[in-house]
Amino acid sequence: MYKSIHIQNFRCFEDTKIEGFEQINLIGGQNNAGKTALLEALYLGGGAGRTAIERLLQFRNQYNVTYENPESKPFKDFFYEQNQNQAINVTIEKKDLSTINVEVKANEYSEIEDNKIINIAELNIVLNINNEYKKESQYKTLLKNVRYITLSEEFHDKIIYFATTSLYTELGVVYEQIVKEGKKNYLLSAFQTIEKNIVEVEFINNRLLLKRENENFLIPLNLFGDAMNKLCQWVLSILSGNFKIILIDEIENGIHHSNQA
Repeated sequence: MYKSIHIQNFRCFEDTKIEGFEQINLIGGQNNAGKTALLEALYLGGGAGRTAIERLLQFRNQYNVTYENPESKPFKDFFYEQNQNQAINVTIEKKDLSTINVEVKANEYSEIEDNKIINIAELNIVLNINNEYKKESQYKTLLKNVRYITLSEEFHDKIIYFATTSLYTELGVVYEQIVKEGKKNYLLSAFQTIEKNIVEVEFINNRLLLKRENENFLIPLNLFGDAMNKLCQWVLSILSGNFKIILIDEIENGIHHSNQA
């Protein structure tokens, strides 16, 4: 469990330390106050390295963009006030007093390939655990192309991050797992917090299906709206036990206020 996070030169945070995390944390604030950026810092600070950079670009719809202009600086929005001369630093202290530090530096240069100049933007990521274990990985984007170079195995703190556009893609595998472990009723109870007349949950032909009281047919989950679909993903990720940290952005969207208590 995390105890605190220290964020430097990342997104809207110049130098910010936040303490007092507990098992469940609700983060509130005005629009554009940095709530999503805080979740991204927690995700990056968990040590996912290049994988985190890739996912954050996807969440912000900046992934696989063609950078025609070498001055576009594709990674600039990760840095506070787009200042790429200073490294991003995210340090997380856990309840057991262990620490994870992630440092991200930007580098831009050109290479000649087939007698053509290729402009490259690069992020160098250094992970430091308890001031002992270090690794480096790189994330590069090229003109009209993207390539990845991983110099060592990815370390991460088993984090899943539900951004506003993200989906948990292993519902079938996880559903089978929770059925075997006798946890299916927890999922049913979660659905009933939003729609009380749900009496049965099944997974058939790669689809999650729900049955309502006094009806003799099953209905696909995706016909029940955003709230039920979101809740399913969150609850399955919790019940699976595959993740130590679960980050959820804009948890209230699509869920009526009467069901948020």
